[in-house]
Amino acid sequence: MFFASAAAAEWAEFRALFRCRAELALGLANVDSPPRLEWTSGAPSRRDVDVSATAFATIETPIGPLELIATSAALTGVHFSGRAPTGASTAAVTAAEHPVLSLAARELTEYFAGDRQHFTVPLSLPLSGGGTPFQRHVWQLLAEIPYSATWSYADLARAAGRPRAVRAVGAANGKNPHSIIVPCHRVIQTGGQLGGYGGGLERKRWLLAHEGAVPSLPGLLP
Repeated sequence: MFFASAAAAEWAEFRALFRCRAELALGLANVDSPPRLEWTSGAPSRRDVDVSATAFATIETPIGPLELIATSAALTGVHFSGRAPTGASTAAVTAAEHPVLSLAARELTEYFAGDRQHFTVPLSLPLSGGGTPFQRHVWQLLAEIPYSATWSYADLARAAGRPRAVRAVGAANGKNPHSIIVPCHRVIQTGGQLGGYGGGLERKRWLLAHEGAVPSLPGLLP
């Protein structure tokens, strides 16, 4: 392929690298892998996804309760208490009663204990709020940010192929349906400031300190 300039060739190579890494992430499911994302740049996967068959459970964590939502096949949401989407027909269960919720609860517990850096629970998008193609692309890239590392919003925009869309990637971050497992908390501002976080900045700083990405400071959640 012909490129008009060396800079254009370099940018094409950069995009190809991130595309390749995202594709690899889709095919890996062992403990050393990023979370497996069950959607593509087209429509979300509808494998065994029936809104009437979803279930949810609440687990306690060091930064407050987390609400987990799943179908029989995959986890469709991880939300801080009070931030889960409304209107879905879901059945309240204990995590132990549901294989997917049980796996998600166990892996999140291990994460908070410092014993897990990657997740293997299968993920899928909710039928409601499944995101635009661009937002799903951003969420796939979030899964590539390593444990204890951070990207800036500008880094994420460049990786998404839209270097000027910093606000758009910030908005996509805010709509991520799988908090913590798809690590939107690892995206910060270029100058090192935390930026926004749907769960609150105190929780974001706690998560980054837990992973060793920022120093632990007095006054954080215990």
